[in-house]
Amino acid sequence: MYKVNYRHKDIIVVCCFMLILGIGLLVGGLIYFGSSSSKKDSLDSTIDATYIEDHYENNSDGGYDYKPIYHYTVNGKEYTCKSKFNISKQNLKEGKVYYEAADPSNCLTDETYDRYSLNYIILAITSGCGILIIVAFLIMMFKEIKKNKKIKHLIYYGRLVKGLPHALKNNIDSDSPYSVTIIVDYTFPDGTTRRLESEPQRFKKVKQGSIDLLYDPHDYDNYFLGIDIEYIGNQENKQ
Repeated sequence: MYKVNYRHKDIIVVCCFMLILGIGLLVGGLIYFGSSSSKKDSLDSTIDATYIEDHYENNSDGGYDYKPIYHYTVNGKEYTCKSKFNISKQNLKEGKVYYEAADPSNCLTDETYDRYSLNYIILAITSGCGILIIVAFLIMMFKEIKKNKKIKHLIYYGRLVKGLPHALKNNIDSDSPYSVTIIVDYTFPDGTTRRLESEPQRFKKVKQGSIDLLYDPHDYDNYFLGIDIEYIGNQENKQ
């Protein structure tokens, strides 16, 4: 039995983050679509505004957003409806208000109402991204489970070769702490020589440790190339 330094937990953390992000986008898109669509569907009446009041609000950029307030009258009572989005004053429409007959205070301005029609696009984008991330999570988890199963097989039944000569290949993402890949040309007992590559490794650990190979004697495609692989039991598996 052997002890290997495999980044299984790190990969699981990344997979869990992907799953949470994917579900968040999918659920968030559905909730936003449901709430805004429900709002829009409840407005069964329209009326022209009696007048439009200019209204400005501070925005996060330090400027101002133009959100006009529409005044309208239903059954002799005056109501107001403020635009929910920043619009261009030059492109202001005729001033129509969409409202609920049973509750005239429940309203949307024409500019806001038109933007709510974009909900299907917003839903498609957010939910589509969420679904893609969830699919990527499932693929990544499937590969990780399969790989972890192979490594567990090596831990119990593999053959160990220590202190191999090697070369290092720098990874494209130089900012990653796992910045190098170990490359070893190894000749197996049957005389075949193969070029083996490790998972990305920390450069400092590679420089300080022994480069070791753990392989399946019945399947040379199943191997683990790492640093300081330790033998911790079962003498008959040790080479």
